[in-house]
Amino acid sequence: MNALPTKDACETRTITDWLAKRPSGDPVLDRAAEIVPKVAPAAIVGCGDALAKDKEWKKAKAQYEQFLDQYPKNDLAGRAKEGKEKAVLQIELANVRKLLKGGEPKYCKDPAPYHGAKPYRGKGPHRAILIGQGGHRTKLPSSWLTKDPAKAVLVICAGKSKHGTPVRTCPYRSLTGSYPYTVNVTFKKRKIPVRVYELRTGKRVGPHSVQIGGSACPRRIHYTYYITDYGPPSEMYVKSSKSDIRAAYGTLIRP
Repeated sequence: MNALPTKDACETRTITDWLAKRPSGDPVLDRAAEIVPKVAPAAIVGCGDALAKDKEWKKAKAQYEQFLDQYPKNDLAGRAKEGKEKAVLQIELANVRKLLKGGEPKYCKDPAPYHGAKPYRGKGPHRAILIGQGGHRTKLPSSWLTKDPAKAVLVICAGKSKHGTPVRTCPYRSLTGSYPYTVNVTFKKRKIPVRVYELRTGKRVGPHSVQIGGSACPRRIHYTYYITDYGPPSEMYVKSSKSDIRAAYGTLIRP
């Protein structure tokens, strides 16, 4: 007992836990157990701190919870609460990182919170992790995006492009074939289905899609046909500039 506490807080905690849980009846060990309330509190918190330093967050959390259950009024309670909060955040962050891995991250269908993230409030920009639409990612300002969930506010899961709102319909005359003909082509915005999540809560926010505008009705259009030329498609996308793409995603990142 004169050797307690040891230099290793977790070792001391193991000894004091054993002393506290053992059945009474042995006079020597019963007297030894009297040291538990004097040594155990610092040992439990110290063990939690040591585990946190080694990034063993789940084990550290368990130590802080044990302390708060057993010694809620001890002077070290504040330190234990802070340690537990930090451990919880690190566990949440590790879980989010795991869910965001892969070509089709699980996060987009099964989001989880990271309460260490900033809230989705105000004008922003709110840094986002953009999943999907890699071509659009390169057109957005670097200050809008991040790959690190520890720095993100939003997770934007973008789906495949679809035809959106019509912008303008124009006639085009074929330049090939024996019998020239005229067809009408409607130019539409590029509609992107999105799932937008506030990282802090893991809850879905914002609209379910964004639309990218652009210029319509160029002088000539090009299309591909096989064997028989039936003319261009009746619907085509507008030609979007970098500013058009930024304006669309800006409704999410800079609302």
